[in-house]
Amino acid sequence: MWRDQSSGLRKRVRNSGNDGLSDLIDDKLTWFYNKLQEGIDQYVPVHKCKKDNFPCWFSNELKDKIRLKKAAHARYKKWKSQINYRNFSLLRSDCKKLSLMCYKSYVNRIESMIQSDPNCFWKFIKNKRRNNSDIPSNVFWDDLSADTGTDITNLFASYFESVYIPATILPILEYCSVIWSPYTDILTKQLERIQDKLCKYLSNTCWSRANASTSDDLRKHFKLNNLTNRRQVADMAFFYKVVNGIIDAPDICSSFEFAPANIMLRRKRLLKTTKSSKSYVVNGPHDRIVNLVNKLNGEVEFYGGTFSAFMSNIKRQLLMYT
Repeated sequence: MWRDQSSGLRKRVRNSGNDGLSDLIDDKLTWFYNKLQEGIDQYVPVHKCKKDNFPCWFSNELKDKIRLKKAAHARYKKWKSQINYRNFSLLRSDCKKLSLMCYKSYVNRIESMIQSDPNCFWKFIKNKRRNNSDIPSNVFWDDLSADTGTDITNLFASYFESVYIPATILPILEYCSVIWSPYTDILTKQLERIQDKLCKYLSNTCWSRANASTSDDLRKHFKLNNLTNRRQVADMAFFYKVVNGIIDAPDICSSFEFAPANIMLRRKRLLKTTKSSKSYVVNGPHDRIVNLVNKLNGEVEFYGGTFSAFMSNIKRQLLMYT
């Protein structure tokens, strides 16, 4: 059917005469639009979209039953016969039973999808609001109750926090920063600019714009550490795991050599650095980690202990916000 209509539309546009049409491009375009609109009005069918006022959990069977119930009720109100009332009562009973079944099935489906697709839950809430359904004024969970909007919201937050597992997967940059870590100002600022955009977005949505002056102020307000310090924490975590055998990499472990004792130096170095004039060696993973270890030597115990205790100490030394 649509093929026939579309072919007719094309023929109408193709066979439209353009005699007397001026050479101006604007006039030609206006003529083409007018012919196209005439063809659409003639060949494209018009359908009126009907709004469905039923809740989203109503099945087609339930919708048909409700329509039959309304018709039976109208017949009973008109004729007042017992037969019509009996038919109306049976349909009303069927509608109630079927409505409970549909609603229960819908709620079970939403609960089963709440971990894979949380948006379904919030669509369910919005649908109940649109249909003026009763949303409970009192919410209970784990011996706690809430009856105000703020308390109910906090109770929902507590429930979802207990259900979901916090994200334990760090961004890819946190893992690859041990091998690839920028040392030039240009590359470092390019990465920091990503976090600056996040801070500006948060300031526009969660904070007064009048208080947003610089990126440093925004990071301070939202307690976000800069990416350079976070990369240093990743370097120290990698070094600890290598030298303590958590990561089985004997070749990498043997590359970290202890520095010889020298009483002439004010600061005691723990590890030897590689002497080179090449920037990729001096700023490479090995020397970068060695220099940071030597800097923190005396403040942090790198050998032995537990990894969690080591990371807590490292974060206190390197991060502004822990």
